[in-house]
Amino acid sequence: MDIDCDGERQEPNNGNCGDNDSDQSTTSFRSLVQSYDVGIVDLDPYRHSFAVFGNSGTKEGYVNFAPKDHGIAPLSVMVALTADGMVCGVWGDGNGGERSQAFVGEASLAMGELLFGDEINGTVSHEPNDVMYIAFTGDDAAPGANGALWAADTKEEPGFHPNNLIDTLVMSEEWFAEKLAPDGDTEDGIHPIEAEALKSYLQKRVSVEEAAVAITKPVETSSDPKEDLPRLWGFLMDALIELPSEVTESLVELLRAIELLPEPDLSRVDKSKWPPHGTLWRGLPGFGHQYVDTYQYDRWRDRAVHAKDAAERDRIRALQVKKANVEGQLVMAGGIGGIDIAFGYECVTDALERRIDDDFVLEVEIWATAKWFEVAGGRFRDGAARGEENWALDRAGHRKDFDVWKGKKSVTWERWSFWRSRLESLRPRSRGVEQAAKKALEGMQKGYVRVF
Repeated sequence: MDIDCDGERQEPNNGNCGDNDSDQSTTSFRSLVQSYDVGIVDLDPYRHSFAVFGNSGTKEGYVNFAPKDHGIAPLSVMVALTADGMVCGVWGDGNGGERSQAFVGEASLAMGELLFGDEINGTVSHEPNDVMYIAFTGDDAAPGANGALWAADTKEEPGFHPNNLIDTLVMSEEWFAEKLAPDGDTEDGIHPIEAEALKSYLQKRVSVEEAAVAITKPVETSSDPKEDLPRLWGFLMDALIELPSEVTESLVELLRAIELLPEPDLSRVDKSKWPPHGTLWRGLPGFGHQYVDTYQYDRWRDRAVHAKDAAERDRIRALQVKKANVEGQLVMAGGIGGIDIAFGYECVTDALERRIDDDFVLEVEIWATAKWFEVAGGRFRDGAARGEENWALDRAGHRKDFDVWKGKKSVTWERWSFWRSRLESLRPRSRGVEQAAKKALEGMQKGYVRVF
C-alpha cells in the first residue's frame, strides 16, 4: 500500500502526510464531492478512507484501466483487506500518467493508518504485496450524499465508512440462518418457507403478491395461528430494522400485500387459538403493539450517554435513524400495522420540545427527526395546515422536561415555525448537532407527500 495525500487537507491534522512534491490539492472527484453539498469541498486524506483506483496515461507501454468501463461508480464502496483486518472506504482518486508505468495499491493516509497504524505516513509505505483491494459494481455501491457522514471530523468516525452498503452488496446468508435457528435452536426460529419466501422476494425472483402468499402459508395452515402469527411479525420487523435501507420500501410493499390477502377460514382451528379479532391479515393484527414492545421501549438514551467509543455511538445513531425511516415509510404507505403519524410527532417533540443536556443524545434525536422530515415531511405539513391534534403533541402535561413549547396542543404553522427556529438555535451545540439540524431543516423545506 502506497500512501496518497491528494485532496483538501483540513486542520487540525497530525502532519503525517509531510510535504511531497507529487501531492496534489485535489482528487479526481472533487466536483462530485462538491455536488453532494455536505459541508466539504473535497476528500481529505487525513479523514477519509479512500482508495486510488484506475490508471490514465499516454506514455509508451502504459497500461490504462478505467473502472467506470467495468460498472464501478465514482465514490463507490471499496475495501482494503489484509490477513489481520479490513477497512471500508470509497474509490476516491485515480492515477495520472506522470509515472513511467501504471500502479495499483495506493490509498489515502486515513485508510493506511486505520489498517497499519503509525508504521506508515506520506513518505513511508507498506511494502509487502499482501493487501487486497475490492471494488463493487453498480450504482447501488455508491453511498451518495446521504449514505455516509462525509463531514466526519476524524478517520475513526465510523459513520463515514459505508459498512451498511457492504451488507446490501453481499446479501447476508448469515442473517437468514440466524433467523432460522436463533442461538442454534431451530425450535425458536422462523419457518423455512417464510425465510425462503422473503429471500426470493428481495432477490427479485418472485413478485410481491407471490411473496405475500408464500410467506403467510405456514401461519394460514398452522394449528395454532395465535402463537405463530407473532413469530412472522417479528421476522418481518427484524427485516425492516436490520436489513439495509435499500430494501425497506420493498418490505413495506410486502406488508401492504399481506394486508390485502383474503382472510382464510379459521373454523378448522380451536377458537382459543385464533389471533386477536379473529383475523390474520386485515389490519395486520398485533403488528403495531408488537413493534412498540420490541423497538420503542428501548433505553438507548442511557446507552448513548455512557457510550464508550465512536463505534458504539455510530450504532446507536444508525438504529434510531433506521427506525425513523421505517416508521415514516409505514406511515406514508397508509399507516400499515397501526404505525401512524403519532410516532413521528413523538420523535419531533422528543428532539425539539424538551430539555436535553447531553449533546450526543440531542444529535441522535435530531438525526431521527431529520429522517422523519425527509420521508414524511409532507404529512407533517398537512397536519399543520389542518391544525391536527394528537396525543404525541401534548407531552408537556405528562413530563416536566417538556417545557420548551408553550403554545397549543395541536400542530399549527406557528408550531412548525417554532420547530424551524428551535433547530436553528440548537445548531451551535456541536458539530454533529449542526449537521443533523441542517439536514432536518432541508427536510422541512422540501416536505413532499408520497402517494401509494
